[in-house]
Amino acid sequence: MRFTPPVKRFVRFKFPPGEFGLPGSGASRIFATSLAAIDCLDSYDNNNCTGSRERRVEMPYEYLLFNLIVITGPVLASFDTRTHFVSQWPRALAAALVILPPFVIWDILVTDRHWWFNPSYTIDSRLLGLPPGEWLFFLTVPFACLFVWEILPLRSEARTAPNNGPIIAAVVILLTIGVALLLLLREYSALVCFAAALCLLLDRMLKTNLIVRRKSLLFGGILIVFILIFNTYLTARPLVLYGETYQLGLRIGTIPIEDFVYGLAHIFSCVIIYERLKRRRS
Repeated sequence: MRFTPPVKRFVRFKFPPGEFGLPGSGASRIFATSLAAIDCLDSYDNNNCTGSRERRVEMPYEYLLFNLIVITGPVLASFDTRTHFVSQWPRALAAALVILPPFVIWDILVTDRHWWFNPSYTIDSRLLGLPPGEWLFFLTVPFACLFVWEILPLRSEARTAPNNGPIIAAVVILLTIGVALLLLLREYSALVCFAAALCLLLDRMLKTNLIVRRKSLLFGGILIVFILIFNTYLTARPLVLYGETYQLGLRIGTIPIEDFVYGLAHIFSCVIIYERLKRRRS
C-alpha cells in the first residue's frame, strides 16, 4: 500500500474586467495561469502537468541501510579495549534471538492492519509478509542497545530484590488497561500494555531485578531518546505507516505513543535475557 499525501485544493477566482488596473481578459488569464502552476507543483498526480518539479526519491534499500547504520557503531566500538563488548557478542545475539519469536509473530499478525511498510523504501521480497529490513530490525536494534547497556556505569550497584506488591499491582493495572483498550478495539494500544506487563513478570521470574536498578532508569531515558531519533525518521520518512483505527491517536511528533511502550518492552526484555545469560556464565 503506497502512501499518498493529500492533494492541496485551490479555489480559482475569476476577476472582473479592469480589476487591479489590468485588462479584464489579461488579469483572468494571469491569475488562472498562476493558480494552475501552483496546483501543478503541489499535486502528486502530474499527468496533466509539464515541466520539472522535485520528486521524492524512492530508495528500496533504505530500510536495509537503516539497519546498517544502527549496528555499525556498536560493532566497531566492540573491539575497543575499554569496552571489549566483542566478548559479549554471543550472549547479546542469543538474547535478541530469544526475544525475537514473540515480537516477530506479533509483527506478522498485525502487518497490513496495525502498520504496513512503504514499498518506496523496502525491497519487494517478503518473508512471512515482512521485508528483510524488518527481520534485521529485531537483531540490529537489540544488539546496539545491549552495547549501550553494557558500557553504562553503575555496574557494581547492589541488586536488591524488589517488593512483589508494587510489581503485581503494576502488572494488574497494565493488564486491566489492556483489556479495556481491547474492548474499545484499540488493539495496538492494548498489545503494548500486555507486552509491558509480561516484561515486568519476566524480570521478576528470572530474578534479574532490573526494575530496582538505577542503571535501568538511566538506560530507559537513553532508550526514549533513541526512539525519538530513530522512530521519527521511520515514521516521518515514512518507512512505516500506521492504521490509526487501532491506536489512541496520540503522537509525539510523528511517533505514535504506543511505539515508546513497544520499544521499551522489547529492549528491556532483551536486557533481562542478556543479564540472565551473564549470570549463568558467572
